[in-house]
Amino acid sequence: MSEGKKMEKKEQSFPEEINFKVQDLTPAELKAIEEHKYYMSLELGCEVSIEQALSDFIKEYREEWLRDKQEKDMQAQKMEIIKHKYFRSQEEGCDIGEERAVHEWREKYAKIWRSCCESLEHNDFYSLRVTIPNKRGLHLNPVSTLVSVVKGFDCDVFIHKPGLEHYNFILQGRPFLHIKSVFTLMGVAAIQGDTIEFIAYGCEAEIALEKIRQFIEQLAQIDS
Repeated sequence: MSEGKKMEKKEQSFPEEINFKVQDLTPAELKAIEEHKYYMSLELGCEVSIEQALSDFIKEYREEWLRDKQEKDMQAQKMEIIKHKYFRSQEEGCDIGEERAVHEWREKYAKIWRSCCESLEHNDFYSLRVTIPNKRGLHLNPVSTLVSVVKGFDCDVFIHKPGLEHYNFILQGRPFLHIKSVFTLMGVAAIQGDTIEFIAYGCEAEIALEKIRQFIEQLAQIDS
């Protein structure tokens, strides 16, 4: 979901989704899928699901997107090495040379650079970790309220819990489920003491996660 008005929901027939192996996505790839979801929704005149966007992206666009991303990453790395060479040469009072600059940057900064570029924050996602405080956990009543909270904001919200059996995708080794209905969220089966993670993407993502945090904190007083 992207900035602007929420997409009006209309009845729409979709082609049968392809079957594909759920791969371990990166935040950059998930952002591309979210953007693809937005433009698919505009084209079709209704909001498509994350499953439909994910399926279509992998089938039609992923290979080209990966090539384009690799080229952009290489150009960005070259610029980082050029800057590193300049500042190190300034420190030493002489030109350290391209080969040395490449070696130093690769040994000291390449992993840090990659980690930053592939972080949730760098790719416009917000995240939240909370511990379920109430004895009955996420039973029907709080699940219903939580879904209502999420639906009130212009963003997509996903939930992760260790051992999650049903999910939409794997992100950096962790399964995530799109919060879209009471039925799907009930499958998370979070109990007291469980630590769960939410990530959100969209123009109201930060506000949505703050409302979720407030709601989870209140569960200690709502144990019925």
